[in-house]
Amino acid sequence: MALTNSHKAKRDTSDLPRLLTQSESESLQRDARESSAWMHAELKRRREARRQGKAAAL
Repeated sequence: MALTNSHKAKRDTSDLPRLLTQSESESLQRDARESSAWMHAELKRRREARRQGKAAAL
């Protein structure tokens, strides 16, 4: 019975990552701005809901 190596060969990761294209960079920036705007609006909504809940409890 022959011994076999059961480990899969590792992918070569020595190559440098490629730079983003202009459109990819712009898309990521747009997505970050939209996510930030959503986050701020959501935090404001939650803060107001919490304030109204405390006011109703008084």
